[in-house]
Amino acid sequence: QFCKSLLLRSLIALVAVLSCTNCPAPKGYIYAMNHSYTLEPFVYKIDVATGTVVDYYTNLSSGIWGRGVAVVGNTMYYTSGFNTPNQSNCVYKYNLSTKVDQGQYFCLTGATGLGSLAFDGTNLWIEEYEGDSPGAVFKCDITVTGIPTCVQAFTPSGCPGTTYSCDGLEYAYDTSISGCTGGVLISNRGDAVDPYDAYPLSSGSCHPSFITALTNNTGIAWDGVHFYTSDILNKTLHVFDVLGQPWFFPTITLNNIPPSPFDKPFIEDLSIDYARLYCFPPKPTLYNNGPANGHTNAYQPVVQVWIPVRNKLSDPQ
Repeated sequence: QFCKSLLLRSLIALVAVLSCTNCPAPKGYIYAMNHSYTLEPFVYKIDVATGTVVDYYTNLSSGIWGRGVAVVGNTMYYTSGFNTPNQSNCVYKYNLSTKVDQGQYFCLTGATGLGSLAFDGTNLWIEEYEGDSPGAVFKCDITVTGIPTCVQAFTPSGCPGTTYSCDGLEYAYDTSISGCTGGVLISNRGDAVDPYDAYPLSSGSCHPSFITALTNNTGIAWDGVHFYTSDILNKTLHVFDVLGQPWFFPTITLNNIPPSPFDKPFIEDLSIDYARLYCFPPKPTLYNNGPANGHTNAYQPVVQVWIPVRNKLSDPQ
Protein backbone atom coordinates (compact mmCIF):
# COMPACT_ATOMS: atom_id res chain seq x y z
CA GLN A 1 0.00 0.00 0.00
CA PHE A 2 2.85 2.38 0.86
CA CYS A 3 4.54 1.65 -2.48
CA LYS A 4 1.30 2.37 -4.34
CA SER A 5 0.91 5.66 -2.48
CA LEU A 6 4.51 6.59 -3.22
CA LEU A 7 4.07 5.78 -6.92
CA LEU A 8 0.83 7.75 -7.17
CA ARG A 9 2.24 10.83 -5.49
CA SER A 10 5.42 10.65 -7.53
CA LEU A 11 3.39 10.49 -10.75
CA ILE A 12 1.36 13.51 -9.67
CA ALA A 13 4.57 15.40 -8.99
CA LEU A 14 5.89 14.40 -12.41
CA VAL A 15 2.72 15.53 -14.17
CA ALA A 16 3.14 18.95 -12.53
CA VAL A 17 6.39 19.52 -14.44
CA LEU A 18 5.91 21.35 -17.73
CA SER A 19 8.68 22.34 -20.08
CA CYS A 20 9.83 25.93 -20.45
CA THR A 21 12.61 27.50 -22.45
CA ASN A 22 12.56 31.06 -21.14
CA CYS A 23 12.68 30.63 -17.36
CA PRO A 24 15.81 31.02 -15.26
CA ALA A 25 17.29 27.82 -13.88
CA PRO A 26 15.12 26.69 -10.97
CA LYS A 27 16.48 27.01 -7.46
CA GLY A 28 15.18 25.36 -4.29
CA TYR A 29 14.99 28.43 -2.08
CA ILE A 30 12.27 29.86 0.11
CA TYR A 31 12.24 33.37 1.54
CA ALA A 32 10.90 33.72 5.07
CA MET A 33 9.69 37.04 6.51
CA ASN A 34 10.33 37.43 10.21
CA HIS A 35 8.90 39.94 12.60
CA SER A 36 10.81 41.37 15.53
CA TYR A 37 9.45 42.81 18.73
CA THR A 38 12.29 45.29 19.04
CA LEU A 39 14.14 45.44 15.70
CA GLU A 40 13.38 45.87 12.02
CA PRO A 41 11.79 43.00 10.10
CA PHE A 42 14.28 40.66 8.43
CA VAL A 43 14.08 37.92 5.78
CA TYR A 44 15.85 34.56 5.57
CA LYS A 45 16.77 32.84 2.30
CA ILE A 46 16.47 29.10 3.00
CA ASP A 47 17.77 26.14 0.99
CA VAL A 48 14.84 23.74 1.30
CA ALA A 49 17.02 20.70 0.52
CA THR A 50 19.04 21.24 3.70
CA GLY A 51 17.21 23.82 5.81
CA THR A 52 20.30 26.02 5.66
CA VAL A 53 19.84 29.78 5.89
CA VAL A 54 22.13 30.75 3.01
CA ASP A 55 21.55 34.50 3.21
CA TYR A 56 19.49 37.07 5.07
CA TYR A 57 18.24 40.59 4.37
CA THR A 58 18.07 43.46 6.81
CA ASN A 59 17.63 47.25 6.81
CA LEU A 60 14.07 47.00 5.60
CA SER A 61 12.60 50.46 5.81
CA SER A 62 9.23 49.81 7.37
CA GLY A 63 8.39 49.07 10.98
CA ILE A 64 9.28 46.11 13.15
CA TRP A 65 6.35 43.77 12.53
CA GLY A 66 7.33 41.91 9.36
CA ARG A 67 4.13 40.58 7.80
CA GLY A 68 4.20 39.50 4.15
CA VAL A 69 6.79 38.69 1.47
CA ALA A 70 6.69 37.92 -2.27
CA VAL A 71 9.91 37.58 -4.28
CA VAL A 72 9.90 38.11 -8.05
CA GLY A 73 13.41 37.91 -9.46
CA ASN A 74 15.61 40.46 -7.73
CA THR A 75 12.66 42.35 -6.28
CA MET A 76 11.23 41.50 -2.88
CA TYR A 77 7.81 42.96 -2.10
CA TYR A 78 6.95 43.09 1.57
CA THR A 79 4.50 44.40 4.15
CA SER A 80 5.24 45.39 7.70
CA GLY A 81 3.66 47.17 10.65
CA PHE A 82 4.96 49.73 13.09
CA ASN A 83 5.05 49.57 16.86
CA THR A 84 2.43 52.25 17.49
CA PRO A 85 0.19 51.44 15.78
CA ASN A 86 1.44 48.08 14.49
CA GLN A 87 -0.32 48.54 11.15
CA SER A 88 0.51 49.77 7.65
CA ASN A 89 -1.54 49.82 4.46
CA CYS A 90 1.54 50.06 2.22
CA VAL A 91 3.64 47.63 0.19
CA TYR A 92 7.40 48.12 0.07
CA LYS A 93 10.18 46.99 -2.28
CA TYR A 94 13.69 45.69 -1.68
CA ASN A 95 16.50 44.87 -4.15
CA LEU A 96 17.86 41.45 -3.26
CA SER A 97 20.98 41.77 -5.41
CA THR A 98 22.20 45.02 -3.85
CA LYS A 99 20.49 44.51 -0.47
CA VAL A 100 19.11 48.03 -0.72
CA ASP A 101 15.61 48.91 0.44
CA GLN A 102 13.66 50.84 -2.18
CA GLY A 103 11.04 52.17 0.20
CA GLN A 104 7.33 52.52 -0.29
CA TYR A 105 5.91 51.09 -3.52
CA PHE A 106 2.21 51.89 -3.09
CA CYS A 107 -0.44 52.18 -0.38
CA LEU A 108 -3.82 50.49 -0.55
CA THR A 109 -6.96 52.55 -0.07
CA GLY A 110 -9.57 50.75 2.00
CA ALA A 111 -7.06 48.77 4.05
CA THR A 112 -5.14 49.46 7.24
CA GLY A 113 -2.97 46.53 8.30
CA LEU A 114 -1.67 44.50 5.34
CA GLY A 115 -0.31 41.02 5.87
CA SER A 116 0.51 38.01 3.67
CA LEU A 117 1.43 38.32 -0.01
CA ALA A 118 1.19 36.00 -3.03
CA PHE A 119 1.86 36.46 -6.76
CA ASP A 120 0.27 34.84 -9.83
CA GLY A 121 2.59 36.16 -12.54
CA THR A 122 0.55 39.36 -12.98
CA ASN A 123 -1.21 40.22 -9.76
CA LEU A 124 0.04 40.68 -6.24
CA TRP A 125 -2.55 39.20 -3.87
CA ILE A 126 -2.62 40.87 -0.47
CA GLU A 127 -4.43 39.66 2.63
CA GLU A 128 -5.34 42.21 5.30
CA TYR A 129 -4.25 40.98 8.70
CA GLU A 130 -5.96 43.64 10.80
CA GLY A 131 -7.60 47.01 10.40
CA ASP A 132 -10.49 48.17 8.24
CA SER A 133 -11.24 44.86 6.49
CA PRO A 134 -9.51 42.03 8.38
CA GLY A 135 -9.22 38.91 6.24
CA ALA A 136 -10.07 40.68 2.98
CA VAL A 137 -7.96 39.79 -0.06
CA PHE A 138 -6.94 42.49 -2.55
CA LYS A 139 -5.71 41.94 -6.11
CA CYS A 140 -3.15 44.42 -7.47
CA ASP A 141 -1.84 44.31 -11.05
CA ILE A 142 1.85 45.15 -10.69
CA THR A 143 2.63 44.79 -14.40
CA VAL A 144 1.27 48.28 -15.09
CA THR A 145 3.48 51.34 -15.21
CA GLY A 146 3.27 53.45 -12.08
CA ILE A 147 0.91 52.75 -9.21
CA PRO A 148 -0.74 49.30 -9.45
CA THR A 149 -4.44 48.94 -10.07
CA CYS A 150 -6.02 47.27 -7.04
CA VAL A 151 -9.46 45.86 -6.27
CA GLN A 152 -10.85 44.06 -3.24
CA ALA A 153 -11.44 40.54 -4.54
CA PHE A 154 -13.17 38.73 -1.68
CA THR A 155 -12.86 37.71 1.96
CA PRO A 156 -12.09 34.02 2.56
CA SER A 157 -14.99 32.45 4.40
CA GLY A 158 -12.63 30.73 6.83
CA CYS A 159 -11.13 34.00 8.09
CA PRO A 160 -12.60 35.19 11.39
CA GLY A 161 -12.99 38.79 10.17
CA THR A 162 -11.71 40.14 13.47
CA THR A 163 -8.48 41.76 14.60
CA TYR A 164 -5.49 39.49 13.91
CA SER A 165 -7.21 37.65 11.11
CA CYS A 166 -5.74 35.18 8.60
CA ASP A 167 -1.97 35.43 8.17
CA GLY A 168 -1.07 32.85 5.51
CA LEU A 169 -1.83 33.21 1.78
CA GLU A 170 -0.53 31.58 -1.39
CA TYR A 171 -1.54 31.37 -5.06
CA ALA A 172 -1.33 27.98 -6.78
CA TYR A 173 -2.28 26.85 -10.28
CA ASP A 174 -3.79 23.50 -11.29
CA THR A 175 -2.34 21.47 -8.44
CA SER A 176 -4.88 18.65 -8.65
CA ILE A 177 -6.77 20.05 -5.66
CA SER A 178 -10.03 18.13 -5.55
CA GLY A 179 -13.02 20.35 -6.30
CA CYS A 180 -10.92 23.19 -7.70
CA THR A 181 -9.91 24.13 -11.23
CA GLY A 182 -7.42 26.69 -12.47
CA GLY A 183 -5.85 29.17 -10.12
CA VAL A 184 -6.68 29.06 -6.42
CA LEU A 185 -5.78 31.01 -3.32
CA ILE A 186 -4.92 29.07 -0.20
CA SER A 187 -5.37 30.70 3.21
CA ASN A 188 -5.27 29.64 6.83
CA ARG A 189 -8.09 30.47 9.25
CA GLY A 190 -6.60 32.97 11.64
CA ASP A 191 -3.47 34.11 13.43
CA ALA A 192 -1.34 30.94 13.18
CA VAL A 193 -4.54 28.88 12.91
CA ASP A 194 -4.87 25.94 10.53
CA PRO A 195 -6.28 24.29 8.45
CA TYR A 196 -5.56 25.95 5.13
CA ASP A 197 -8.54 26.19 2.78
CA ALA A 198 -8.47 26.48 -1.03
CA TYR A 199 -10.58 29.20 -2.68
CA PRO A 200 -11.42 30.20 -6.24
CA LEU A 201 -10.18 33.66 -7.15
CA SER A 202 -13.52 35.39 -6.61
CA SER A 203 -15.61 33.86 -3.84
CA GLY A 204 -16.67 30.66 -2.15
CA SER A 205 -14.47 27.73 -1.18
CA CYS A 206 -13.58 24.82 -3.45
CA HIS A 207 -11.67 22.64 -0.98
CA PRO A 208 -12.06 23.34 2.75
CA SER A 209 -9.35 21.90 5.00
CA PHE A 210 -7.00 21.28 2.07
CA ILE A 211 -3.92 21.30 4.32
CA THR A 212 -4.09 20.46 7.98
CA ALA A 213 -0.74 21.60 9.33
CA LEU A 214 0.82 20.91 12.71
CA THR A 215 1.01 23.84 15.13
CA ASN A 216 1.75 27.58 15.00
CA ASN A 217 1.51 27.64 11.20
CA THR A 218 1.44 31.00 9.45
CA GLY A 219 3.00 31.52 6.01
CA ILE A 220 2.57 29.18 3.06
CA ALA A 221 4.46 28.79 -0.23
CA TRP A 222 4.11 26.56 -3.31
CA ASP A 223 6.99 25.66 -5.63
CA GLY A 224 4.88 23.86 -8.23
CA VAL A 225 5.28 20.47 -6.57
CA HIS A 226 5.22 20.98 -2.82
CA PHE A 227 3.53 23.27 -0.34
CA TYR A 228 5.49 24.62 2.61
CA THR A 229 4.07 26.09 5.80
CA SER A 230 5.99 27.88 8.52
CA ASP A 231 5.96 27.16 12.23
CA ILE A 232 6.30 30.67 13.61
CA LEU A 233 7.79 29.57 16.94
CA ASN A 234 10.01 26.56 16.27
CA LYS A 235 12.34 27.45 13.34
CA THR A 236 10.78 24.79 11.12
CA LEU A 237 8.90 24.42 7.84
CA HIS A 238 6.41 21.67 7.08
CA VAL A 239 6.18 20.07 3.64
CA PHE A 240 3.04 18.82 1.86
CA ASP A 241 2.39 17.29 -1.55
CA VAL A 242 -0.04 18.57 -4.19
CA LEU A 243 -2.84 16.63 -2.50
CA GLY A 244 -2.27 18.54 0.72
CA GLN A 245 -0.83 15.49 2.47
CA PRO A 246 2.39 15.50 4.53
CA TRP A 247 5.38 14.72 2.35
CA PHE A 248 7.63 11.74 3.07
CA PHE A 249 10.19 14.13 4.60
CA PRO A 250 7.64 16.40 6.25
CA THR A 251 9.79 18.74 8.34
CA ILE A 252 12.62 21.12 7.48
CA THR A 253 14.56 22.36 10.49
CA LEU A 254 16.46 25.60 9.95
CA ASN A 255 20.20 25.67 10.55
CA ASN A 256 23.05 28.13 10.04
CA ILE A 257 20.92 30.74 11.80
CA PRO A 258 22.40 34.26 11.40
CA PRO A 259 24.12 35.91 14.35
CA SER A 260 22.40 38.09 16.92
CA PRO A 261 20.22 40.11 16.69
CA PHE A 262 18.79 38.19 13.71
CA ASP A 263 18.93 34.77 15.37
CA LYS A 264 15.37 34.66 16.73
CA PRO A 265 13.09 34.03 13.76
CA PHE A 266 9.34 34.48 14.04
CA ILE A 267 8.34 33.41 10.54
CA GLU A 268 5.20 35.21 9.40
CA ASP A 269 5.15 34.56 5.63
CA LEU A 270 6.92 32.48 2.98
CA SER A 271 7.70 33.02 -0.70
CA ILE A 272 9.45 31.19 -3.47
CA ASP A 273 11.04 33.22 -6.26
CA TYR A 274 7.93 33.45 -8.42
CA ALA A 275 10.01 34.47 -11.46
CA ARG A 276 11.49 30.97 -11.42
CA LEU A 277 8.06 29.34 -11.30
CA TYR A 278 6.25 31.36 -13.96
CA CYS A 279 7.67 32.10 -17.38
CA PHE A 280 6.96 35.59 -18.66
CA PRO A 281 4.70 36.86 -20.06
CA PRO A 282 2.72 34.86 -17.49
CA LYS A 283 -0.33 33.96 -19.53
CA PRO A 284 -1.80 30.43 -19.26
CA THR A 285 -2.69 28.31 -22.26
CA LEU A 286 -6.11 26.70 -22.61
CA TYR A 287 -6.14 23.05 -23.56
CA ASN A 288 -9.53 21.59 -24.52
CA ASN A 289 -8.69 18.08 -23.49
CA GLY A 290 -12.13 17.00 -22.38
CA PRO A 291 -13.36 15.10 -19.35
CA ALA A 292 -10.81 12.32 -19.59
CA ASN A 293 -8.64 14.01 -16.99
CA GLY A 294 -11.54 15.22 -14.89
CA HIS A 295 -11.63 18.73 -16.37
CA THR A 296 -13.84 20.11 -19.11
CA ASN A 297 -11.10 22.62 -19.83
CA ALA A 298 -7.67 22.33 -18.27
CA TYR A 299 -5.81 25.61 -17.93
CA GLN A 300 -2.09 25.06 -17.66
CA PRO A 301 0.47 27.83 -17.12
CA VAL A 302 3.88 27.54 -18.70
CA VAL A 303 5.63 26.48 -15.54
CA GLN A 304 9.09 25.28 -14.70
CA VAL A 305 9.27 23.71 -11.27
CA TRP A 306 12.01 22.36 -9.09
CA ILE A 307 11.88 18.74 -7.96
CA PRO A 308 14.49 17.85 -5.34
CA VAL A 309 16.64 14.81 -5.93
CA ARG A 310 17.22 12.90 -2.73
CA ASN A 311 20.40 10.88 -2.36
CA LYS A 312 19.83 9.66 1.19
CA LEU A 313 16.98 9.18 3.60
CA SER A 314 18.37 11.87 5.89
CA ASP A 315 17.60 14.55 3.30
CA PRO A 316 15.09 16.81 5.05
CA GLN A 317 12.75 17.36 2.13
